[in-house]
Amino acid sequence: MIYSVDILFGVVLLLLVVAIVILFAMLGELASRIPAAAEPDRTVRPIDTARIGAVAAEWPASLEDVLAHSSQAPAMLAVLSTACSTCQTVAVQIANEQRRAGRPKPGLAVIVSCPVDRVGEDFVERQGLGAVPHYVDAGGRWVAESFGVTISPSALLLRNGVLTSAHMFHDFTAMRDALSERPTSKEERWISNPIPAPEASADGESSLSSAQVP
Repeated sequence: MIYSVDILFGVVLLLLVVAIVILFAMLGELASRIPAAAEPDRTVRPIDTARIGAVAAEWPASLEDVLAHSSQAPAMLAVLSTACSTCQTVAVQIANEQRRAGRPKPGLAVIVSCPVDRVGEDFVERQGLGAVPHYVDAGGRWVAESFGVTISPSALLLRNGVLTSAHMFHDFTAMRDALSERPTSKEERWISNPIPAPEASADGESSLSSAQVP
């Protein structure tokens, strides 16, 4: 009888060990199927359709400070869309920069392209962009008619109100890093964050090199 109990205990123990081994194997297989956290897409490339050298016929009142800043140093308009998931991530990045700075960053404004004003205003409130100079561009008409840009997220760089370059991007930090790789004179740097504007080539495209977007 004692031997039977020992044998039974041994069998149970063996089955338990086998079950644990199978469990760990299954967990390992499951872990291998879970994709790793995706790295942010740091691609930055010029927008071929942008009208380099264009000047807006009129400026929204909410962007007048940025226009004035562009007479002293390059200014950036970050064009976002309420229908773009990447734009939501970029909006959070911009809002976080604003909170860290504690005040509006001179030379930076956000254009929110949207179907109607209400949708754009909701986007601004939801993403925490209220303290950032911004303009709700219903239908994307103002930025399209002024600079020929219908892509978001995108960054438009201006000097003296003139479009000097336009780029599509997926990560705001990557956009700024890409621009900062091209050193320029002190006058061409951002006052709040030294980021030079890339020079525009003769054919109207920025000379900033970048990988092709898939």
